[in-house]
Amino acid sequence: DANPKIIPRTHRLEHAIQAAIAGDYAPAQRLAKALSQPKDLADENQELTRMPEPDEVIPNTFCGT
Repeated sequence: DANPKIIPRTHRLEHAIQAAIAGDYAPAQRLAKALSQPKDLADENQELTRMPEPDEVIPNTFCGT
């Protein structure tokens, strides 16, 4: 299978950034570890693949996309 099972979704990146700003690097470390092997998705990382809930939608990113 050529497709990754996990991609860096904007709402997950934003959560990791905000947590790091507050001094909690665990979400960023978890996301980085999961993304380091995108074709091997561990059960505990399944939630990282879900689409954002309405309150998690990031309408604009730093690059405007």
